[in-house]
Amino acid sequence: PRIVWWLAVPPRVISDYEYYLRLAEEYAVTGGLERDVYLLTIATNVPLYVAVLGTVMRVFGTGALTAQLFCFLLNIGNVFLLYRLAKRLTTARRALAAAAAFALLPENVFYSNLPGVEALALFTLLAGLDFCLRAREGTPAAGLWQTFFGGALLTFSACVRANAWAVAGVALPLLIRRGRRKGDVRRWQPEHPRSRHRQLRRH
Repeated sequence: PRIVWWLAVPPRVISDYEYYLRLAEEYAVTGGLERDVYLLTIATNVPLYVAVLGTVMRVFGTGALTAQLFCFLLNIGNVFLLYRLAKRLTTARRALAAAAAFALLPENVFYSNLPGVEALALFTLLAGLDFCLRAREGTPAAGLWQTFFGGALLTFSACVRANAWAVAGVALPLLIRRGRRKGDVRRWQPEHPRSRHRQLRRH
């Protein structure tokens, strides 16, 4: 759907997207940004994003198409990351349903080919959570490094867009709960009311 939307309705890179593009091209050419009061006081997350985008432009060339393709690929990657996360938390069928709903969300499709900060922020957020959830599945040493990288990615995401702090807060009880179950990585399954009733009767 994202490719169809891009071909059917070519987006105009205007407003904030045009501003990000100009700054990223400046960073790609000069390796830095001019001191701007707006960036230093209000949009403090923008320099980090345009530094990443500018680095991509150094490799693949400046221009709106490079920025759009970069964010386009990140948005597609977000669908697969969401599926991986959901599959670790529940069944594969439910994970597929969640990923399909996310992939077909109109707002998600409409903005998928515009160079906004959301694509990078969401990608690093989902990747950070994936590392954290995998931390209990391997050796303690591997789990330590996975937790470290997961935390670093979540911090990076929060610096690009502050949504990651809310997500990390929601995920913290789950990670603590999984941490208490040493070696237990069973997926959560909703308990049927009848089975619960039978257990109570036995006791």
